[in-house]
Amino acid sequence: MHVRRASRGLSQRLALGVCAVLMVACSTARVGYDWIPALTLWQLERYLALDREQAQETRQHLDALLDWHRRAELPGYAAYLEQTARRLEAAPTVDASVFEDWRERVHGAWLALVPQLAPPLSALALSLRASQIDRLERRLAERTEELHEEYLPPDSRRQIEGRIERWLNRTEFFFGEVSDAQRQALQRLAGQMPAYERLWLQERELRVQTLLTLLRRIEQERPSPAAASRWFEDYLAGVWQSPDPARQARIDEASRHADSISVVMINQASHDQRTQLLQKLRGYVGDFTLLAAR
Repeated sequence: MHVRRASRGLSQRLALGVCAVLMVACSTARVGYDWIPALTLWQLERYLALDREQAQETRQHLDALLDWHRRAELPGYAAYLEQTARRLEAAPTVDASVFEDWRERVHGAWLALVPQLAPPLSALALSLRASQIDRLERRLAERTEELHEEYLPPDSRRQIEGRIERWLNRTEFFFGEVSDAQRQALQRLAGQMPAYERLWLQERELRVQTLLTLLRRIEQERPSPAAASRWFEDYLAGVWQSPDPARQARIDEASRHADSISVVMINQASHDQRTQLLQKLRGYVGDFTLLAAR
């Protein structure tokens, strides 16, 4: 299954598991969810070198955010995934509307998080020193370089091979081992897919620069907590949409291409592969239901 990628930089560090938990194995979802605050704090310290006071305050915000998310959002995730499982169970084939709906739900889940994320993020931003923002810029530049090496190798054939490998890994995660015929179809479809890797990286870099500009503005102007929170809320609400309509049209086109591959993989899935997909979805349903009830 494909979910449109977009960089959220530091903003998603506080929500590391909120959407990412949908991508972990069912057997580890409950354990992984509880580790979100510790793992997110570790990432923030790695990128920002937080002092003790910043770390303590951030951990308190993370714990509160996770408690809210568990109670307010996980029941809806469970209900949606059960609905999706039933839809796949009832239909011998699917069309792109399944994935269009998936993307809309993920976007909606993100927008529900924005008002909860903005206050703690702005509080952290107001505590940052210029040297910490400089460190973040260096760390993000290093990550950008790593991504360029991974997604845009000098040899275009390696770029296609990497795309095919990512699709194979994603398909096997949901369906298990693929047949030779499925592998060949996936190689053909992913190989024919237009190269959107550069577009995605450019969008990521734009988000990173927008974030850094916002952090430096907060560090220099020292606005009130309410104003800083509004600035962050505006930033977070826009991370799924390119400010350039032409670029957004290309992102939407990339999503449609990815959806078409996902449709083929589901419709070509064997009975055993569909069974594994349904078991995985319902494993999430069970995990989210148990977490929400705690």
